[in-house]
Amino acid sequence: MGLKVSALATALVFGAHAATAAVVTNGSFELDPGVISQGVGGHGRGAVFSELPEKEGRSWGIWTSGVAGWSSDANGIEFQTSRTLGPQLTPSDGNYYVELDTRRNSRIFQNVNLNPGRYNLSFDYAPRVNSNTSNDISVTLGSYVDELVSSSYSGGARSWTTFNYNFDVSSSGLVELGFAAGGKSNSLGGLLDNVDISVVPLPGGLVFLLSALAGFGILRRSRSAA
Repeated sequence: MGLKVSALATALVFGAHAATAAVVTNGSFELDPGVISQGVGGHGRGAVFSELPEKEGRSWGIWTSGVAGWSSDANGIEFQTSRTLGPQLTPSDGNYYVELDTRRNSRIFQNVNLNPGRYNLSFDYAPRVNSNTSNDISVTLGSYVDELVSSSYSGGARSWTTFNYNFDVSSSGLVELGFAAGGKSNSLGGLLDNVDISVVPLPGGLVFLLSALAGFGILRRSRSAA
């Protein structure tokens, strides 16, 4: 029984260290696509990314290709800045955020690599308008996370709230992370920023206990062999 417990402890200790931070590419939507916005049916076309936060005139644009890390459906990705809805709303991180309802409801996604371990998915969400039917978004991460974020939460329109989801991974592989508009398709939807996946470390006391159990098991096997 002692050998089984120590073997389990060894697996848990090494498993805890096997988890590595999953890199969400362009999680705060700050990387310049390097091309002007392509728009959707003319809507949101012709913007220069680097000029959105500060130049007079256009403060947002819709990209259907060229965005680092993220892919989208045919409705593209709408980037906004503090000038778009300001002064009521500024990005929660950096200079840009996205709206998940460009001209119609839209979806963005990317693949992330996960190793065994416990992780936390976090992101900042804000509803654009005071409407319980317009701002909902869904978040999916493979089979680990599948949630609908509703604008009925207490933050109110144009106010950021951070959402967190813990999940456990048992085997390595690529997993699709996706966000999609879930409300009325009317160009006024949920806003998203600061997407991140981080490792959730084991508590220090638990790591010490498991390490001690693993060490005891190794010592016991060595004495048995002798």
